[in-house]
Amino acid sequence: MVSTAGTRQTVEWGRRMPGAQAAGWRSALLRAARRRLADPARLRVGMTWLVGVALGYAACLLVLGLGGARPGVAPWLTIPASSYFLWEAVFIAPVIVAGGVLAAGCMHLLARATGAIGRFDDAMALIGQAIGLCTLITLVPDLVVGVLLCTGLVDADAWMRAITHPTAVLGLVWVYLLAYALAFLVAFPVVARAAYHVSRARAVAIGWAVFVIYQGFVYVFVR
Repeated sequence: MVSTAGTRQTVEWGRRMPGAQAAGWRSALLRAARRRLADPARLRVGMTWLVGVALGYAACLLVLGLGGARPGVAPWLTIPASSYFLWEAVFIAPVIVAGGVLAAGCMHLLARATGAIGRFDDAMALIGQAIGLCTLITLVPDLVVGVLLCTGLVDADAWMRAITHPTAVLGLVWVYLLAYALAFLVAFPVVARAAYHVSRARAVAIGWAVFVIYQGFVYVFVR
């Protein structure tokens, strides 16, 4: 007969396993999203996050442009690389906001197409906040780089060489870009589950599809 102490130890080991911890984080995020939906000001809060991070990135790109930063790859838009970030600072805010509205609309249509019940306002409220939080992962380091360039602590040409060749700096850039993508791949399915009460598998399919749409829309303008 298994002792009570042994049973408790086995349960504790199970809780410490990576899969169990990941499930715990997903449940915590889902509970937080559902609490947000109970807030009468949820849409205003979500839009504040979305507009705030959009304006924040505009300021960040302005700082990068003033510091002499240039895109690491040739931009799709016919704008000189030397002034690209200065121009991008003008249009990035409406692009991010429009992308957020597009993402919420696509999530609503995809969820309703599967027979789910939910409101566009709820999706917009949660997606706005999700985009705001996830985008901070790239906004903060980009802003730090911009400040270093503007103050002369980092040379613009040296920075360009570092991010266009195999260096530790390029590796660090890829780390936070991957963290950005991973955050969205976790957050958008949580939004779908909270707003439309779909199954986990369906939420992942909807959330990941919406992330591809959102990121594709933004990428057209930023590269």
